[in-house]
Amino acid sequence: MKINNSLLALFMICMSFAAFAGNGENVLTRKINSRVKYPELASGEKVETSVFVQLSVNDLGEIIIDRIECSNAEVTQAIAEQIKSIKLTPDTAFRGKTYRYNFVLKVQ
Repeated sequence: MKINNSLLALFMICMSFAAFAGNGENVLTRKINSRVKYPELASGEKVETSVFVQLSVNDLGEIIIDRIECSNAEVTQAIAEQIKSIKLTPDTAFRGKTYRYNFVLKVQ
């Protein structure tokens, strides 16, 4: 999936209820920020929307999306695929916790 950075920006606000040892939350947030981009399919339509994602990490370091909400089905699918493609090392700092992210996608 190609990214059109000149037209669109992705802002991310991270909200989490989990407690972390060290900087585990920062590591996960950086990984997600570096991988999740505005979907090209939405750039033609100039979609502005929010995507709420609730996720957890299993024992293998795979991200499991527990809940995802967005008004645009194509954006929902694209963001879900981007998040699921992130692989983490099996680390006790991530496993068994719930993380919540809100992505606000706006046309520049």
